[in-house]
Formats: sequence, C-alpha cells, structure tokens
Amino acid sequence: MMPEDFESVLVRWLRYYELKKFGDDIIRDAKINWVEVKDENGNIKGYLKVFNNREGVYIDKWFSKSGNLAKELMNILSEPIEEIDGFRRIISGLNGYSGVELEFRSDGTVSTPYGFLTWFHGQDLINQLLTKYCLELARDYDGETRIKVYVKRPYTFENVKRAIKIVSEGLRIYLMIKKIQEAEALKTTLAIIPCLNDLKENLS
Repeated sequence: MMPEDFESVLVRWLRYYELKKFGDDIIRDAKINWVEVKDENGNIKGYLKVFNNREGVYIDKWFSKSGNLAKELMNILSEPIEEIDGFRRIISGLNGYSGVELEFRSDGTVSTPYGFLTWFHGQDLINQLLTKYCLELARDYDGETRIKVYVKRPYTFENVKRAIKIVSEGLRIYLMIKKIQEAEALKTTLAIIPCLNDLKENLS
C-alpha cells in the first residue's frame, strides 16, 4: 500500500509541433515563466515552460494532490537539460514510440513510463549486475518493464541530469539485449527449419 503522501508526476519534453496544442497565448506566457495548464473545469492539470520556439517541458501533476513534487521539479526544470537529447536519440530506436517522457516519484525513483517495454527472460540476472548502479529493469505489476533509477531526494538539477543519463544507458542495454535475442531467435529457427522440411515431406 502506498503512503498517503506518495506523489508521482509525468514530465514530458516537447518539440515545437507538440507545443501547438497548448495555444499561442499559453506558449507566449510560458516563454517567460511557468504557466498553469487547466482542464475544462478550471482544475490545474500541469505546468508548462517553453525555452524557445522549438522546445519546452510539461509537468503533468498526474498523481499529485498537493502539487509539492511538481513544484519541486519546476525549480529544477526551468532550464533545458542537454541530457534529454541523448535520451531522445536512444528512445527513437523503439518502433512506434517517439515520446520523451519520464515519471518522477516522491520516493526518489525516476523511470520510463508504463506500457512500451516488455519483460524478457534473463532480466532478473541483468538486474543483479545493475543494482550497484542504482539501476533496474523493473518488472511492473502486469509484466511490463520500466527502466528505473533510484536517486536521493530532494531532486536537484545535478541528480536529475545524472538520472536521465542512467535511464538512457539502461534503455540502451534493454534495446541491445532485445536486438540480440531477436537475432538469436531467427538464427535458431533457421537452423531447425531443415528438420521441419523433412518432417513435412514425411507427412505429405
């Protein structure tokens, strides 16, 4: 059971074409300072900051009733983080996924979002090697995988940068392993196909 003060927010780093949905007025104001983004009922959904006409960052309050975690991150993310470019390049290797998003939790964990990485056999063994780097290819509650890194609270500009670097390397490990597994699966299947051909001929 999660503690009552548990909070989790989603942080999305946006390109210019993703900013357009917020509208010109919000984008203009967000170039100066953080802007509250509200839903149709006037409730605050999140906060937007635009660094220039080409990029910005959006903090989605998500699971944050008090908003304290979101405000803590606003102080840190008011300036661009160069490490996001490296994360973006690595994540582009995932078919069908181009978003640049990380989940920050009040317990000091930073992770990739739910729903686009899958569990693979041998992942527990990999995690035994990664634990000392505060990194985990964590298995989620329904078998999905997240790249998760553990950092100290409060969040700071430096430890967030470091967390993004470690998550990026964790994602690189994941992608390389999946690629090798796919290649080995194809190699093994091709090696067995001649036997299947012989069996097929015997059945016909």
